Amino acid sequence: MKEVANSKEVFGKEIGLIHKAIITGRKVGADKRFWTVLADDEQIFKMVVKFVNARLSYKVIVDYNQYLEEMKMAGRYERVDARIKDVNFPVQQPYVGEYKLKVKVTLFRFDRDMELGEVVCKMYKEGYNPASLVELLAFGKQHPELSREFSIVALGSSWRHNGDTHFPYLDSHDLLLVECPTNDEGKTHFSPAWVFAAVQKQI
Repeated sequence: MKEVANSKEVFGKEIGLIHKAIITGRKVGADKRFWTVLADDEQIFKMVVKFVNARLSYKVIVDYNQYLEEMKMAGRYERVDARIKDVNFPVQQPYVGEYKLKVKVTLFRFDRDMELGEVVCKMYKEGYNPASLVELLAFGKQHPELSREFSIVALGSSWRHNGDTHFPYLDSHDLLLVECPTNDEGKTHFSPAWVFAAVQKQI
């Protein structure tokens, strides 16, 4: 997974990179017809871009010393669930002695229903932790375009009420809570529509 660069270079100049993409695509069956469809069909191209963006990594500065209300205001959300407040989601400092950190946020997305434990295990195996509410808010402020594309959940923060677990998520211009969904067998699961934010500390 590669980090997104803040380069102002014109992408079309990267002819070598385009050639490499063609070679890699040929190995997995992307022939002339594939590239013709991609070039002519904007909707399919958007789907490919959306899929790739869901597994890229992004640099984010997180200030763990901020108050939750300050972070909510900074995000300029149109709707905020009233239950997202300090008493339900106390801000925790994850790294002793460090309040403002540069972290790498990666979005995890799956093509099938996933149990909560499965998602977290996948993150741990790749060296990540589930994002907290604070990290989600920092990510949303610095990369607002992504919450326009995905419903992004932070599994690192939760609130239990009346026996149900709720997780914060970003969706379009809103900061909301989702009740941990269960299937017919009573197991927690999330559909492929959800995207999960994971965090890795930058050394």
